[in-house]
Amino acid sequence: MSIFVPLTVKVLGALASILAANTLLGNLLASLLIGILVLGVWSGYSPAALYGIIWRQTLTIDNLLLLVAVYQVISLSLLMKAAGRMDSLVEYVRRRISKRLSLAALPAIIGLLPMPGGALFSAPLVESCDHNDSVTPIQKITINYWFRHMWEFWWPLYPGVILAVELSGLEIWQYMLVQLPFSLVAVVIGYVFFLKGVTAVEEKNDILPASDGYFKLLSILSPIAVTILIYALIMIGWVYIRPMWPALPAMQKYVPMIIGLAAAMVLLRQRSPLEPGRWREILFARRTGSILALVVMIRAFGALVESDLPNGTPLVASMQAELFSWNVPLVLVIAIIPLIAGLSTGLSVGFVGASFPIIMNLIGKHPPFPLLLATASLAYCAGFVGMLLSPVHVCLIATNHHFRTRLNHSLWRLLFPSLLLLAAAVGYYMVLG
Repeated sequence: MSIFVPLTVKVLGALASILAANTLLGNLLASLLIGILVLGVWSGYSPAALYGIIWRQTLTIDNLLLLVAVYQVISLSLLMKAAGRMDSLVEYVRRRISKRLSLAALPAIIGLLPMPGGALFSAPLVESCDHNDSVTPIQKITINYWFRHMWEFWWPLYPGVILAVELSGLEIWQYMLVQLPFSLVAVVIGYVFFLKGVTAVEEKNDILPASDGYFKLLSILSPIAVTILIYALIMIGWVYIRPMWPALPAMQKYVPMIIGLAAAMVLLRQRSPLEPGRWREILFARRTGSILALVVMIRAFGALVESDLPNGTPLVASMQAELFSWNVPLVLVIAIIPLIAGLSTGLSVGFVGASFPIIMNLIGKHPPFPLLLATASLAYCAGFVGMLLSPVHVCLIATNHHFRTRLNHSLWRLLFPSLLLLAAAVGYYMVLG
């Protein structure tokens, strides 16, 4: 006689199996494969069906473009490092603010660029701030990871934010305004839990001459600035062009970023030329290939979460039915469904796309405006917390890979601060709604 196990427990169990396998094996690729098998077999898929889902949904255009974007992010980071721009940025920041604040400011700057795996871009910057090795690798990971994502609640260049605005029916300025306080809350939590424990060995140096001011910073960051500018222009242009030609196919969400990153690499090639051999060495780095393999496995797990179950019911909708059958209050349903979606997909677009259609349907077609604001805010923040704590989040896996630390150690450090953020989101919901 088989024992019935709720689907919600199966999803959480599969995530736990990834952490357990990583603790025992110390190999993220193998751990992700185990998690995929646990979720697939436990959810009732046959081996052929499981293989079909992974093959069809992992090799979609979106996922292939995601790989291209991650490859570009890693390559641009290495090229900027080789050209001396990373060192110049670190030196610029550290000569103006303390070491403690530099550790947070650098990933925050990079966080304005909504690149997949962006925490891997900022990880070398955080590492460069610690010349005397007074900061532990686990501290560097948590600081880099936390402050890299501090803008993602409302920054309109993030695809997850764009999708949340579209599915909630809010105006972009309304959504940005209601979500802005969470960046401030994240800064306070990050300072208390991650920065306060850093020994402030090096304090602010003398102010540089005016000739070496903000134009110097803009020059250093010109590849990143070009990426953001092109990304924004394409997205804004698309909003105006699409209504004129409705027959145009929908734009793939990673295309503007890929074009912007390609332009940044061309600019870097012209402004900071390197030897052709050095370019080849960077563009075909073996470590880049290992990170791309991790991304493939991450998206394979996400494909299972985003697909229909063998009975034809979407997985997230089945979890919703379970929660209601357990008489879970509406406010918790609004939080739990995106939270689990975030844990399972590790992507803001993933948890928004999987949970927002269901959550918005729960409050009706024409809810009172305060309830709509409160629901959209809580759903996004809960999904964001799930994404932060997800063992299949590209940024978290990539930075652990960079600093050579265990995934479960960094997740343990992130757990309580993330739960505080979630508690703040629930309180905010009560006030708004």
